[in-house]
Amino acid sequence: MIRYIHLRQFSSCGLKFIDTTDLCTDDIHRILWASLDLKAHSQTLGKPLVNRRVTLLCQRQCGCINFVVQSALKNLGADLRLMVAPRWELSRYRRDVGRFHSLYSDLILVQSRNHKRVCELVDGANATPVVNISSHMFTPLHGLGLLATLQEHFGHLDGLTVAWLGPLGNHLNTLLYLLPKLIQFKVGVHLRYNCSPRPDHPGSPIVKQRSLSICETHNTSIQELRDPAETIRGADVIATAKHRRETVRIELKMTETAKNGWVFLHMLPRWEGDVCEEVFTHKNSLVWKLHENIYYTTMAVVMGLLENYKPTMSKPNFGKITH
Repeated sequence: MIRYIHLRQFSSCGLKFIDTTDLCTDDIHRILWASLDLKAHSQTLGKPLVNRRVTLLCQRQCGCINFVVQSALKNLGADLRLMVAPRWELSRYRRDVGRFHSLYSDLILVQSRNHKRVCELVDGANATPVVNISSHMFTPLHGLGLLATLQEHFGHLDGLTVAWLGPLGNHLNTLLYLLPKLIQFKVGVHLRYNCSPRPDHPGSPIVKQRSLSICETHNTSIQELRDPAETIRGADVIATAKHRRETVRIELKMTETAKNGWVFLHMLPRWEGDVCEEVFTHKNSLVWKLHENIYYTTMAVVMGLLENYKPTMSKPNFGKITH
């Protein structure tokens, strides 16, 4: 079963971008570099995917990420076929679903509630590239958009501390596999996440142990904390996503212990229990910048799969410039 893709052709089985499990540091940097380059040249990019057939297979029509993906593909000039099929996951022959769409597509993007079913569809798609928009396990386009936003804002990634006060689900799983690998041979990006002691809490993220093993080979750390105040203390980034009763509501007073110049990120849509209005609309909030950058990381992944896109701008320095 193919579950990942380094952005290059690696076998006769084709190209897949399903999760962030096996992306290495160079792969992550390559995607971020391409996304920032595409953003810088968006006015002169043209329509490089004209005559490329792209199928967008969604379990549901609504959702911010589906809209972002559709917009990115249309602006690249792709011949987009949107299929809203709530019951495709229930098919007994999900590999056949992948094989069928591969006959009529140069690229398949899929959104599902179940990651295993995405992988089964991938098995059937043969050499046709497949991108996971989101599943219950991973949201790779969101995670890459977050990193592009931090690189753009801070000018580097090393030494940053990200405090996650959102649900222990697909967004956190994605970051647990991305953040420890961002920097080699220097201090990496540290991640703290709030783990509520409530009886109905789902427990630690299911990818926690593997992500901790990644930290052993990179100069970085992951901490699971019970106290939201301790989670935020000294953090450069405060991030969350829509949740209900899984963690605390972020209030402006809580940011007083964060580092000066902290920034706030939210994986839309939001709910009134996620964050107060003062933080969401604060001058340090990068929510809208984040979702703009998810648009360009989507472009970067798709262009890397279909066109072997090579940036023309100088490669960003993901570590601090020291003299």
